[in-house]
Amino acid sequence: MIDSHTHSLHSHDGHETILSMIRKAKKLGLVYLAITDHLDLDYLFCETSSERKLNIKKYHKSFQRASFLQTISSLKGVQLAFGVEVGYSQKSVSLYKEELPQYPFDIIINSVHTLNDIDLYHFLPKNQPAEKKEIFIDYLNAVYDSIDPGYEYDVLGHIGYVSRYVTYFKKNLLFDDTRDIIDMILKKAINLDKTIELNTNVKSLPQHTIPESAIIKRYRELGGENLTFGSDAHLLNRIGDGYENARQLALSCGFKYWTIYLKRIPKKILIN
Repeated sequence: MIDSHTHSLHSHDGHETILSMIRKAKKLGLVYLAITDHLDLDYLFCETSSERKLNIKKYHKSFQRASFLQTISSLKGVQLAFGVEVGYSQKSVSLYKEELPQYPFDIIINSVHTLNDIDLYHFLPKNQPAEKKEIFIDYLNAVYDSIDPGYEYDVLGHIGYVSRYVTYFKKNLLFDDTRDIIDMILKKAINLDKTIELNTNVKSLPQHTIPESAIIKRYRELGGENLTFGSDAHLLNRIGDGYENARQLALSCGFKYWTIYLKRIPKKILIN
């Protein structure tokens, strides 16, 4: 069992110490745990957001301390990865280019949390376009742009994030109007050897994962091989949550391995 996407108290919306997260991972039997705290420099350009910026230096020191304590305790056996989740926007690209190379990340997740300088988490519930396809296509175009942003990263985070917050009756991301752009996203990710995340922080969505199963099946049909699991946990009780659903989906689509990262180098772990 692995978890490639979790957040500690160093994230603006995190609550747990890194050491307590390692303890939880050990209890659950995880062999790999990535702490991927938020570095949302896209928020610097959003009037609707006021979240504190990640102090990477402090976060790194805390990670190193927890990693050391792990090696001298009964918590051995969990491979720990120092990671970050960045929020893509065109305006933030130069900032990421400057900041990311300064730290020895094992894994970098690249996600879309904002559109046109608007934070989807805060804005969408009250201000949505009349047509579902308008916001979904705008979001998918941003995801497409984020695949080759000009800075290094490893994993495409929670494709379908926008679905968590829309109020439309049908929240599925894949429908007739989005098929072409979703194919473009998946093909580009495959060509650039990026990993797709099966994220189980689905909020009130009817499906078990983001992206939804139909998109993962399409990814496999197109030749996609790089898949990872991420709970997107911000609390201890969500670490590894939803793993079984993600595991079953991955296996049903023909995947045999998860892709994890250590020192930014991909490694295959048998799905079991």
